[in-house]
Amino acid sequence: MQPHDVQIRRLRRRNCRFRCAAWLALVGLLSLCPLPAGCGRPPDGRRAPHAAPSGGFGGGGPASAAVDLGALGKESSSPLGVNDSGVVVGYCYDDEREESQRPFIWMNGRMRDLAGARAGSGTAQCLNSAGVVAGCWADPGGPTRAVLWVDGKMTPLPGLGGKETVAGCVNDAGAAAGWGYLPDNRTQRPILWSHRRATDLGSMGGTVCVAHAVNKSGLVVGWGRLRGDRARHAFIWSKGTMRDLGTLGGSSSWGMGVNDAGVAVGYSQLRGDRERHAFSWFAGRMTDLGTLGGPESFAYGINDKGRIVGFSDTFGGRERHACLWDGGRIVDLGTLGGDWSYGTAISPNGLVVGQSNLATNHYAFHACIFEVSRGPHGPRPGSPGR
Repeated sequence: MQPHDVQIRRLRRRNCRFRCAAWLALVGLLSLCPLPAGCGRPPDGRRAPHAAPSGGFGGGGPASAAVDLGALGKESSSPLGVNDSGVVVGYCYDDEREESQRPFIWMNGRMRDLAGARAGSGTAQCLNSAGVVAGCWADPGGPTRAVLWVDGKMTPLPGLGGKETVAGCVNDAGAAAGWGYLPDNRTQRPILWSHRRATDLGSMGGTVCVAHAVNKSGLVVGWGRLRGDRARHAFIWSKGTMRDLGTLGGSSSWGMGVNDAGVAVGYSQLRGDRERHAFSWFAGRMTDLGTLGGPESFAYGINDKGRIVGFSDTFGGRERHACLWDGGRIVDLGTLGGDWSYGTAISPNGLVVGQSNLATNHYAFHACIFEVSRGPHGPRPGSPGR
């Protein structure tokens, strides 16, 4: 199960309806982050070697090591954002207690609850270079609201008249993007917040449309259901116009990230709709990014150097690992000793965060930082796109 599938199930329930996944990620998605210099290890942090896929890809030695960031005493944690200062945000949770989700911030080797002692539930989705955090919060018994944390203070954002809103990203200018319900409480629309003012970005023709990323110029990427609500397509929005990005031959695609050059990333069904592959899109062309040898891959974020983070099935499809696409090659980022991991965010200077299950408990997933090491043979190549 993908991290955003898990997050949808949790956050759509009573206390904080949201993918995550991760990251990730998302409301209505039914189909289905190297250490910075000077940052110390978390007190409970441990390094686990990369587990090479069993496909004989060649290339020498580990591609990365994963550093456990902990989980605030809860069973699992999921990071959804990271900036150049090495500050990581996300949420912690216990699988059996849906109301247990708590937003976290990790910096200088320490994870703390972003909401302090305040009762309620929420997630931190993204942060910018100034440390402004976007996310959502629900007080006990109350609706989920999009919020920004500025200097540690939680500030709610206006919605579109419906019951819930979520802020999924924020750029360095302070503009945030996400989604919310219209007054009918059935229709979801992407929102762009600027100067605390909400703008409805429209739809792709269906009843669900969400925004996942916004770059410094206000270019927004997300996905929406088409007319009839059966297929979903990735979109890019700019200056009042929403553009359909198409697919890799299948029925549906999902837009998840965009950089300041306007390169969008996400994933798409292939012809026949049996598999999904990560894609990059630029100037009207969608490119299949391939996999680590298994059937599926997913891209979640991209930085201004064109490095793309996500995850992929390994050879044979028995495991799913976080990965990094860099210069036409795909790097397996390994795990914390378990068999599944996800890359969820990448900073402008290339810090990669994600989530992995543990060798001691395969049902518990912890936030981690992936330390990428190219080694003398370079990154391990993945399978070519189809």
